[in-house]
Amino acid sequence: MKPPGTADYGLTGSRRIGLTSATMGQFMGLATISLFGPTAVVFQRAMILSPIEVALLVSIPVVAGSLLRVPFGAWADSAGGRSPMLIVLGVSSVSMAAITIILFLDYPMRLTHSLFPLFLLLGCLVGVGAAAFSIGVPQASYWYPLNRQGYVLGIYSGIGGLAPGLITLALPPLLTFTGPAYAYLIWLILSLAVLLVYFLIAKDAFFFQLLKKGVDRERAAAIAKDNGQELVPSYNAFRSLRAPLSNLKNWGLVVANTTAFGGYVALTTWLPTYWALDHGVGIIDAGIIASIGFIILGTIIRVPAGSLSDRYGGEAILFYSSLLMLAGSIIFLINGFALDVAGEIILGIGVGVNSAATFKLVPKYSKSNIGGATGWVSGLGVFGGLIITILLGAFVNLFGYRGYSLGFTIYVGLSIVSLIIGVIFMRLSKV
Repeated sequence: MKPPGTADYGLTGSRRIGLTSATMGQFMGLATISLFGPTAVVFQRAMILSPIEVALLVSIPVVAGSLLRVPFGAWADSAGGRSPMLIVLGVSSVSMAAITIILFLDYPMRLTHSLFPLFLLLGCLVGVGAAAFSIGVPQASYWYPLNRQGYVLGIYSGIGGLAPGLITLALPPLLTFTGPAYAYLIWLILSLAVLLVYFLIAKDAFFFQLLKKGVDRERAAAIAKDNGQELVPSYNAFRSLRAPLSNLKNWGLVVANTTAFGGYVALTTWLPTYWALDHGVGIIDAGIIASIGFIILGTIIRVPAGSLSDRYGGEAILFYSSLLMLAGSIIFLINGFALDVAGEIILGIGVGVNSAATFKLVPKYSKSNIGGATGWVSGLGVFGGLIITILLGAFVNLFGYRGYSLGFTIYVGLSIVSLIIGVIFMRLSKV
């Protein structure tokens, strides 16, 4: 008997649409939380914030987003990615609209310190958008077979993750020419446009469409597989959240992602300060060097790195990219301008390739709960990045200006940890 086709159940969508919509969602989610860093000086001057308050304002969207990646990733395993993505992008956009209105009404004279608690709350709500990453991974992954996960997640993270680098480049001149209120308005309009396009085109993989049509899980899984969906989740949201906790390989990926992507997140905020204070580079030039030589490079390199992970195995790519991370970190310790530029490029390539290899392995080691595993791996990885940022600051407090260079001792240690994990995974893959 011929298996039911997509038309028999009114199933719609395609792999390309699944990947495109997930990538759009991640890009916009990261774009909204990236606005706080480049505009921190505006809020600091207007509200007369202390350094600690500035750090809190900048970091709170990232903290909120990283923690929310865990439950939202698990929810995507249960309900598909479309509904959770619409919610996180909607909450983030509404919060950004509130900030935009406040800026138009109160900036600069009435934007006083009394509004700081409100901005912290809105920062938390804007940070919900960062959870888009752990939603988009399963949304894209469930459309594709296991042997193409590196390719699809390389494109997803490489293009969707460009937002922080592009914001760092575009926002300072936009602030200069338009002022903060209009700069936020432009990004608000863009985010609402992306939200509308996502609403119109995004489709969940066939399995989730069948569940919403009332088909039981076992039959839905069989029909979805007959129609080309190789990976199907086995758990509800709670079990998808709990299952990775007993998976030792998944914990290895958590550590690997903390060393690579957590290290990447830390340096996206630290490097502009490093270039400005350690080498005396102007703040605009410091942002350009950090954006092009590390943030954008470390993101876009994930696209080819994903395909390399499909071809040679994520375990091997994880190991060899860790060697690049180690080399780049050691070069920073030598501390010369030209050498540091080279170290930044090498380290950027290393963390980007390492991150792509890590997420290639997530569907391999957690086939039936990709969203839940992604939530833990990405959420704890980003949270680790905040700890790394604090440690980099501690080196400066301890050693003065020498601490800017000596802080890369942290990255030497992280690279060695990543190398060890790569060796372990390579040996396990041969068993």
